Amino acid sequence: MKRLVFLFGLTLPLLSAAQSVKVLKQKADSLQKLGKGKKAMKVYKQATDRILNYQERITDMQWLQLSEAKRINDYYVTKKKDQPYISYEYGNDGPKLKEKIKEVSAQGVKCLFTYNEWLGYMGPTIMVYKDPVGGNVGLPLDARTLLVWATNTDVYFQEFSSSNVYKPLVIHNDTLRNILINHADEMIHQPLKPEHYIHSEVPFYIFNFYVGQQIWEERLYDPKYLKNPEANNKTWLAKIMPLMWQEYKLYRANAIAGI
Repeated sequence: MKRLVFLFGLTLPLLSAAQSVKVLKQKADSLQKLGKGKKAMKVYKQATDRILNYQERITDMQWLQLSEAKRINDYYVTKKKDQPYISYEYGNDGPKLKEKIKEVSAQGVKCLFTYNEWLGYMGPTIMVYKDPVGGNVGLPLDARTLLVWATNTDVYFQEFSSSNVYKPLVIHNDTLRNILINHADEMIHQPLKPEHYIHSEVPFYIFNFYVGQQIWEERLYDPKYLKNPEANNKTWLAKIMPLMWQEYKLYRANAIAGI
């Protein structure tokens, strides 16, 4: 009997470790309501760590609610007013993107840049939620940036977005990889001709290339909306545009699915 009790005792940590984010958040919420903020703090961290370590995928709303619940609880426990929104930290303007750029750059990659799609003046979807401290808060779901880096053998995509956490994935496109590895300098320094729009609402795409301590910005507009659509179509930047658009769609589908 003692042996059975001992074995059962060993399984408890394993069962606890396997708890889902949903279960952990419910547990932390209950502790917080009971005034056990310090214990809730640890459980909220367990839940967020599962997401940040790519162990589990949750919906945008679940991630936002979790990150906000953790922030409010940590605020009451520590009394620090500047508790970070985890969702913002991992967003397109947050510190985690800057840390990732620094980390990848130090690895001596062949090509490193961020890619943004701006599709005219159509506003992004806004997620509104209640903040018991500051009232209603809105978060734009489409505020996202794709980080791209190429090594001798692979191309990687990783999206940074306020609405969720996405892991880096290898992109299996030899044409894109060969261009990024062999023609990165030309993409950065190849002069672009002025592009004249048909009307003001023109989708455009921004590339920020990171070379050492320098950042080189290049911008291309959707040729369908230009008076001179062939102005830059022979540049390397224009050649990777359809590949980027295609692979980014596939990346989002896989990253959101948690593949």
